[in-house]
Amino acid sequence: HKPLQSLEDAFVMRNACRYLQLLRVCAWLLVAANVAFLAYDVLRFRDDRKTMVILIVIRFCVIIPATMLMIAFTYSQRYMEHPNWLVVPCFLFGMGMVAYSVIGDDPGYGTLALMIVFCYSFTPISFFVASGLSCTLIATFVTLLFYFSDKPREELYTVVGMLLLFWVAV
Repeated sequence: HKPLQSLEDAFVMRNACRYLQLLRVCAWLLVAANVAFLAYDVLRFRDDRKTMVILIVIRFCVIIPATMLMIAFTYSQRYMEHPNWLVVPCFLFGMGMVAYSVIGDDPGYGTLALMIVFCYSFTPISFFVASGLSCTLIATFVTLLFYFSDKPREELYTVVGMLLLFWVAV
């Protein structure tokens, strides 16, 4: 075992332990918030039943299960050994949020910005892995936003600019 690898292993283990309770609490709060937002979906899309059903499916079949997968992973030994594997449920969660924003025609950057903060600040995911995840989610969001949104381009440029500024600031 190389000395630098031993140091890295110790650092990963320390971070996994340090973030464990915070990650679980935040993930449970994400589940609760997503369940509570069911009422928002029903009220906002009461006149567009098709969109409402699609968004509820995204929320309850992608976003919430991905969050539950995060929680379940923290109870496995693999969490301590490979905390970067959290990137998989975070990716699923993030893509669910991107799909929700694009399909719901709500091209704000707030939920994606929160996801970026969550990955960097509330998980033991390494900086480079979190950066790869963030860049992938931002690129996907921006691509879909420009392809599907009917909003004026200037408004879309503002959303993209604010999201990128936020990402750099985090």
